[in-house]
Amino acid sequence: MIVAVETEPGTRTTSSSASLIWAFHADFTAYVERLADGRVDVSGGAERTADGRFRFPVGIARGTCLKGTGAVHWTGHHGLLAVTLADPAIEHSGPVVTITDPFSPAERMVLAHLGDPEETETGRRYTRPILTESGADLFMDHYPAGLPLASLEIEDAR
Repeated sequence: MIVAVETEPGTRTTSSSASLIWAFHADFTAYVERLADGRVDVSGGAERTADGRFRFPVGIARGTCLKGTGAVHWTGHHGLLAVTLADPAIEHSGPVVTITDPFSPAERMVLAHLGDPEETETGRRYTRPILTESGADLFMDHYPAGLPLASLEIEDAR
């Protein structure tokens, strides 16, 4: 059974079975996969689900942050396209989604703003995260700030 992970500010969560499930932007993944040399790879514990989303096991789950582990790498155009989304985290102080900054790996990049979560039978869902200015920079402004992204879900399989 999958139940919601409690992630309200001030609540400590220690479940090691929690996961962040995210397609990020399905059109971008489909575009990369259509390229002759396009690849979508996962590493560091991330995995691709049967429906094409990406599952990041939660490595840190406490208080106002759920941090997933692992990465998705999109590559193509003979190396000219290379985007990595690593260690996504939901930080409720924003609320925002951050990732390991690919240009400065010791830092975190705010990738998307989040609205209020909604409860589902499988957990908690943040519908339509919105790409930030720094997220748009990651895509060299091909995807503009304000672009709605795929829903992001938190699941806890107990």
